[in-house]
Amino acid sequence: MKTILWLIPLLMVTACVTAPSNFDRGLSNFKDGNLEAAYRFLEEPTASQKITVQELFKNRPEILRAGAQTFTEDALKESIKTYGRSESFKIEHKRLELFRSYADFDLLKTAELVFAKEFGAELSSHFKEVAERARVAKLPEAEQAQYWADRYKKWEESVTIFGRVMGAQLIDESRSGNTTGSQIGALVAQAAYIDTRNIFNYSAMGQLQSGLMGGVLGSLANKSPVTAFRKVYFLKIGPDVKRLDIVDTSQILYPIGVCIYYREPFVINIASDDKCVPVNGSLVK
Repeated sequence: MKTILWLIPLLMVTACVTAPSNFDRGLSNFKDGNLEAAYRFLEEPTASQKITVQELFKNRPEILRAGAQTFTEDALKESIKTYGRSESFKIEHKRLELFRSYADFDLLKTAELVFAKEFGAELSSHFKEVAERARVAKLPEAEQAQYWADRYKKWEESVTIFGRVMGAQLIDESRSGNTTGSQIGALVAQAAYIDTRNIFNYSAMGQLQSGLMGGVLGSLANKSPVTAFRKVYFLKIGPDVKRLDIVDTSQILYPIGVCIYYREPFVINIASDDKCVPVNGSLVK
């Protein structure tokens, strides 16, 4: 049994390794002198870590000065390049709000000016949205419900795309499962048991128990089977042809010529035929 207890940490480590938290990474980078990385990891602490982070920023203002460098023109352009303009605005605006709770007036003013210069149009739309939400919040509940229902309908219509299927392919991306983890765990446990015994205290039952326990722990590394099919559609949308990839568990494809609608994240279904333009003057059959 002692052998099994000794094996547990080893098998658990091989099956699952816990990654360090952002808080731990932030402190590690601070100790190594990587102040900008330290700020990024520490800028959004959990509730239990918030006071510690605030005290660290207060006592070591050089971390905040490094944090201000994440709002330079070059840093924001790099963010846009990485995430796209719309998503970058959301990310960096949230980060700026967090920075506001830490930084002094001078650091914050500089960061806000650069941010406003880079994201002027997005900021304008954001403030209009905030004002509109405040206005709607003052309406009676029934009017609020109708407003949001109408707004959702407009959004749904704006992001719904209609297209006629010109071609379709089905690719099997399923994965079979395996019990490699269980098998290795059982073999390792039995081998370790045998290595710790001699001919006089060997027990077949002990070896069996070791194998069973090793198999249970090793099962953490097993891979479950996955059923997945990639459906590749080529859609005629106006004068253009667009490729659409969808992955799910069904093998059924929409037939050539049918009119469909879709909106991300890939709500897709058959649409009435008049929603799709004819191809070469006639509908595809």
